[in-house]
Amino acid sequence: MCLAKQPVWQQVWAEEFNGPELDKSQWQIAETTKPHNNEQQAYRASHVRVEDGNLVLSATNDSFGGKPFSSGKVVSIQEWRFGRWEVRAKLPSTRGTWPAIWILPDSKKYRWPSQGEIDILENRGDWPHVVSHAFHYGTNPPYTHKFESSPYELAVKGKPVDFHQGYHTYAAEWDKEEIRFFVDGAPSWTVTDEKLDGFLSHQTAPMQVILNLAVGGDYVKEAQPDATSNWPQHMLVDYVRVFQRNSTSNEAASIKAVEDAHIESQTRAMTFNIRLNTEDDKENAWRHRSELVLDRIRHFSPDILGLQEVLPEQSSAIAETLTEYNSIGGGRDADGGGEASPILYRRSRYEVLASGMFWLSNTPEEPGSMTWGNHYPRICTWARLFDRNSRHRVLALNTHWDHESQPARLKGAKVIAERLNSIAKPDEPILLLGDFNVGPQNPARHALQQNQLREAFLQVHDPTDSVGTYHNFKGKPSSQKIDAILVSGNWKVLQANIDQHALDGRYPSDHFPVTAVLELQ
Repeated sequence: MCLAKQPVWQQVWAEEFNGPELDKSQWQIAETTKPHNNEQQAYRASHVRVEDGNLVLSATNDSFGGKPFSSGKVVSIQEWRFGRWEVRAKLPSTRGTWPAIWILPDSKKYRWPSQGEIDILENRGDWPHVVSHAFHYGTNPPYTHKFESSPYELAVKGKPVDFHQGYHTYAAEWDKEEIRFFVDGAPSWTVTDEKLDGFLSHQTAPMQVILNLAVGGDYVKEAQPDATSNWPQHMLVDYVRVFQRNSTSNEAASIKAVEDAHIESQTRAMTFNIRLNTEDDKENAWRHRSELVLDRIRHFSPDILGLQEVLPEQSSAIAETLTEYNSIGGGRDADGGGEASPILYRRSRYEVLASGMFWLSNTPEEPGSMTWGNHYPRICTWARLFDRNSRHRVLALNTHWDHESQPARLKGAKVIAERLNSIAKPDEPILLLGDFNVGPQNPARHALQQNQLREAFLQVHDPTDSVGTYHNFKGKPSSQKIDAILVSGNWKVLQANIDQHALDGRYPSDHFPVTAVLELQ
């Protein structure tokens, strides 16, 4: 096995766009009426803003400086040579738009394309199911332009993914041997130094990040804006993150650590009761908040995610949008329907070694079984995952306990503890995600401590912290943290939070999601 091409990434820079305005110490706003590539827009500062945790680049049919359209473009002040660039964005969807995420050497210092150009993402507003990547380069001198490119399409359960719906993550990894592209965590294209006539191995210039929304131009070809186009259009960027390998002096040791399967690796875990789909919730029904739920998941970008109260139609919507994940677990009813408590895992990182479900009853293998006063069947989903990053196995579980019966919770906790004793391997890292319907001081929660499980949130916060997780869509929770991530002792908790985000006073669910960033120790 060749592990030299499995870099150990360390985040070196990030822009989350959480401030009231664009950070001018990190970004330059482009202002020009002379764009390239026969584009039809003027770039104007008035078309760049930060709003609701996003960079917003807006394209309008307002003429300016002899151009029939106006739009926005920003360029990072910092630059990097080699690394991984990851951007989460939502794309516009009308004929004539050309959103782009790319990196390029400073054009004031280097003549294009003598030091290359990496197009992480390009898209046409009339192509909802296709995104593309490209690399532009030229001889040095006489700077003859060459390029390689590749379109990318993705289908889930035979249905094409619509990249104009919701947020998607686009990434590129660049080193002297190759450039690797990713969409929603999945490899989408690789171009090698050999394919580029040795260009990468001789490239010396660092690159800046460029985010822009063009209108018309060479890329969209015949699909120039016309009377059918709708304005305004917006490109939303949730974050930009830059990673680099460990320093050269540590690289050999890092690769050796990967080979020995002892490297510590961060894992992002999340538990989220998304509230079932019922019209009884009126303005808080699923159809009014599904995008908010998906946004909070994408914003944290978990590696392992436990959801509760998931009905089949909600599961389908999540699968169609969160294409970077696979899901394990079915409904709790005897026929396999009803609410599910699935485990979602990042498919580019994990391989499933074993998985299953059991019921919190005195007959755990009987589908739909319930005893001890449970009002509904209660389940636990589990999966043993092989982590390709750390080369470790991880045992993940996800559960949803009864909301009224304390005897059912106590005995259900015992069922989980006994199952852990039977399936967990010695020193195997364990994650237990769930909505427990009681706080951490409840005896049912204590029953899990025999498996040496600890509350992730309480490892990094004051135990007297009064913020709870259930709030009934009001944003004012009780002090009980009924939703939690429990971890075995071989996890170090780096961060843990209760996500209380709302958009215009609207909450994604009646529960706050709980998140944790973990590292094996």
